[in-house]
Amino acid sequence: MTTNHNDPDEFAVLAAIWILANNDENALITYRGVQHRLNLSNEFDVRGLVSRHGELFRLSMPESRLQRWREDMKAGKRLPSWIREMAVGERAQLIEALKPNDGFRSQFRSGDNAPKSEVAVIEWGLGHIERLRKARSEAREATVKSWQIWLVFVTSFLGVIATIVAALLKK
Repeated sequence: MTTNHNDPDEFAVLAAIWILANNDENALITYRGVQHRLNLSNEFDVRGLVSRHGELFRLSMPESRLQRWREDMKAGKRLPSWIREMAVGERAQLIEALKPNDGFRSQFRSGDNAPKSEVAVIEWGLGHIERLRKARSEAREATVKSWQIWLVFVTSFLGVIATIVAALLKK
């Protein structure tokens, strides 16, 4: 996996998504809305990032809740910014086109009219994400150290072989 220094840090994005999913007025979050709000490129895989963390997120929106949200949006209420910025004629099509798998929600906001999560829940999630970041960093460091050990071993072995060959050639 190559990393471009212009790409956002996956764990920073995950933390931002966690905060949005727990603290937004609307408990239902769309993948497109996350890309819009966090100014992520279309290539950034928000859906993949969220789906890899099922311990934090429920990976769809219940049809009944989505339908109520559609009705509110058609009435001009609870419009996400990415829909609000569309031309009025496009809005209705976008709202109708939303499917349950176009969004997700926090594991802690599963019920209808779920309130914003308590600060303790948000802090727990951020701590969990930091532990994941640390574990990945430690795993990468272990891999680098392993390669360094093998490089020293191979270099030393080649040095011994070169010395033996040189000694044999002098005879």
